[in-house]
This record gives sequence, C-alpha cells and structure tokens, in this order.
Amino acid sequence: MTNAASGSPVSAPPDNPVLEARDVSRTYAIGEGWFGRRKFNAVSNVNLKLMSDELLVIVGESGSGKTTLARMLAGLVRPSSGVVSARGTELTKRTRRQIREFRRHTAIVFQNPYQSLNPRMRIGPALSEALNVARVVPKAEVSDEVDRLLTSVGLPVNYRLKYPLMLSGGERQRVAIARAIAGRPDVLIADEITSALDVSVSAQIVNLMLDLKAQRNFSCAFVTHDLSLALA
Repeated sequence: MTNAASGSPVSAPPDNPVLEARDVSRTYAIGEGWFGRRKFNAVSNVNLKLMSDELLVIVGESGSGKTTLARMLAGLVRPSSGVVSARGTELTKRTRRQIREFRRHTAIVFQNPYQSLNPRMRIGPALSEALNVARVVPKAEVSDEVDRLLTSVGLPVNYRLKYPLMLSGGERQRVAIARAIAGRPDVLIADEITSALDVSVSAQIVNLMLDLKAQRNFSCAFVTHDLSLALA
C-alpha cells in the first residue's frame, strides 16, 4: 500500500498530527491448517500522519488492507501491533469518555452506501439521530439542521421523508456523508466511497467531498484503489 498527501496543516504543529499511525499492523487468524490456525496479515507496518486541514490520499489495490487501515484510524478495529494516536494520545490509552469524544470528532464514511444506512429508517430520523448523539445543536434546532445537512450534500429537503431503498447509490452516499458530517468532525475518513458507484456519479461525490472539506475545514483521509483519482 502506498499513500500520498496534498494540502497544508494550519493549526496543529508539525510534530502533533490530528491522526497518526506508527508501525501499525493487523493480523487475523483464519481457518485450520496442518499446524493449527493460520494467520493472515491484512495490514503490515503502515506509517502515516494526517495534519490539521490536510487531505491525505491512501492508495492501494483491492485486498491490500485499506479498509482495515481505515477502521483502525477510526478506532473501530484495534491494531495487532503498532500505535494509532489522535493529537498525540494513543487511542488504546484513552478512557471511555475520551474515546466517545474522539469518535464525535472523527467520522467515517463507509464503502457501501447500500449497507451503511438502516433500510427501515427514513432519512430525516437517521440524520436526527446522528445530531442528537453529537449534541452540536439544541434539540429545537435539529429539524432545521437536518434540512441544512441535506442541502449541503446536494439533496432536496423532502428527501428526509424517503427510505434508503428509494434512493440511488449516489444519493445514498450523499446521505451517508451528511450523517458523517452531522457531528461537525475535525477528521473525516472516506473509505472507498466511490467504488460502488459509476464513473459520472463518482466524480460528483469526489467534488462534493472537496467542497465540504473547503467549507468545513476538516482533515480528510481519502481511501481509494484508483491511482488516477488520487493523482487528479
């Protein structure tokens, strides 16, 4: 796996990235072999730093461990070895309260928009739920904030009444992005968010992410298998 970065840190000092992986590896035990359970190395000795207001593009071919790495950066998967830290503090050394705070400030958009949304929940309640958990606006303003979120990702406000199955793949991914930014995160991890979409829709989603990053000034780790997209 390789990585490339563009952008300039503005608020965090050079030695204090908002998110960092140091010699991070993740190994899984799989199946049974002649000599016991075999091991699969999903990620091996990855090092990266994401600075404040930076766009970091992580590129790797299919099966190279990109999603596992993204989940480790988001605190959803524990490394088998190495350290993931946020603003200088290791995630494994944080208290439960600190981990909750980290997850409020670090959001992830998952690869498959068909699986990342609850099919039984309308879009409005799904976004309201994210806002209520994050507590970034008073309860009286949640409904208006849902409308603002939908508008910010290029969807009509009446989509709040729709179910995910009524939306296209690109529209679902826009909703997933709206849910991720609902808590006004400092860091957004985008895990192959265009891989399930056709080319024209993928370009629209990438442009949306760039626009939102410019408007909201979050740091972004953008994970992709598409080298041409990374170099664009």
